[in-house]
Amino acid sequence: MQDREIWTTGSLVWHLGLRWRAGVDRAIAHLGLTHAQYSVLASLHGLVSAGERPSQRELAAHTGLQRIYISKLVRALEKSGFVVSERDSRDARAVCLDLSDEGKRVIELAKDIVRQLDAKNTEVLTKTGGRELAELHRASVRYSTPPKPAMNEVRPTYLALRSAATAAGSGEPAGCGLRLSAPML
Repeated sequence: MQDREIWTTGSLVWHLGLRWRAGVDRAIAHLGLTHAQYSVLASLHGLVSAGERPSQRELAAHTGLQRIYISKLVRALEKSGFVVSERDSRDARAVCLDLSDEGKRVIELAKDIVRQLDAKNTEVLTKTGGRELAELHRASVRYSTPPKPAMNEVRPTYLALRSAATAAGSGEPAGCGLRLSAPML
């Protein structure tokens, strides 16, 4: 077996990601969730908790996952009784997503489990007061934040992908969609 000390950083991050995902899969399997389903359900929970009822397209943009993958995951979550959807009254093509009561219960349990797993997996990085963990977190945020586009580029965001127009001056979305909290540039 190859010495991991000579692996590239990209290879190490890839292997770490695989192990992390497998660990989450094992930890939450008894709740009827996979890591991918957890990621979508947790993202939906955050949006719903903020008062949003996103479409699948908006959820895809928010998570950074492809729409076809979101569609597949949402169908599985609906089949499990964790997510409910209904047609947008203003756009027959759009589906508004929400958590079922069971989905709310399960995601709260899953989030606690994943937080505990996160703490266990990063424990070695907190031995010296957490400096390494804090630096890893800052570097991960910097790396995972997309660069700002040049002025002549179009920036697709979940806010730009709203499926419904804003109701007349109220700031509330018409049908499903996300509220604009700041002007778009």
